Amino acid sequence: MSVIQYLMRGILKILQFLHEECHIIHRDVKLGNLLVGEDGRVRLADFGSARFMHEAVEKMSDARSGEYTPISLRTTVIYQAPECLLGERSYTAAVDMWAAGVVFAELLLQQHLFHSCSELAMLSDIWKLLGTPSDDPSFSSGEGAVTYAVRTESTIARKFPERIVSAEGLDLLKRMLETNPKKRITDSEALRHPFLCGPAVESGMEEARRLWNKKVEACMQETVAQPAAMGMRSFYVDNVEFDEESGENDDDDGEIATLPTCLDCFPHIFSDVNSGYDI
Repeated sequence: MSVIQYLMRGILKILQFLHEECHIIHRDVKLGNLLVGEDGRVRLADFGSARFMHEAVEKMSDARSGEYTPISLRTTVIYQAPECLLGERSYTAAVDMWAAGVVFAELLLQQHLFHSCSELAMLSDIWKLLGTPSDDPSFSSGEGAVTYAVRTESTIARKFPERIVSAEGLDLLKRMLETNPKKRITDSEALRHPFLCGPAVESGMEEARRLWNKKVEACMQETVAQPAAMGMRSFYVDNVEFDEESGENDDDDGEIATLPTCLDCFPHIFSDVNSGYDI
């Protein structure tokens, strides 16, 4: 199994735990919030924008039910789901799956998928990549919906040819970047997808872990030698991590730790993780 598959399994298991066990929507999943320690484990950090799901709030006898704060006020625009960009405020955990799909694409491309600076530009970039949404009545587009006179077709297959990702990987990416949140794949469904599940995938787990840990160790050593140049920062770790060995989630109490982000601080960390391996 490739390193990308290994990392995506870990990220999706974290989201599965948050959504199914904690009933929490993180709302700010992005590369900058996916931290890596010396042990190579991926941790999801920064729960400042997280909110309980509506169904969980209703069980708390709390007055906080109702619509969420517009996600545009909370998250980086290039990770925002189209329903949020269109003004939908009663969104679901599907927004985290969209963001995870963007992360998946970034790991494959080794650069950001979108480069938009505004919500309107972001919507335009989404439609250029995925095609404008159909007139499907199940797609709630919120207050900010607009009618697009010019229809565009999806170009995602051209952006992610087979030399970058296999047909199964592209299928998973398309399902994670489904513009209709009601049709978007869930974390549990994604973990059962053939790209991330099956005998062939399981047989490559240990090798993928070894390759990833080797890469992290090399980056850590480079950081020690040149901490300022590598952009090392101190974070207060308040996160959830998934341990692939034990199959359990660890909820850290929080401690001061110096951790690099996956791509923001180490833009070269994925520079050769796929060399010679099928993805």
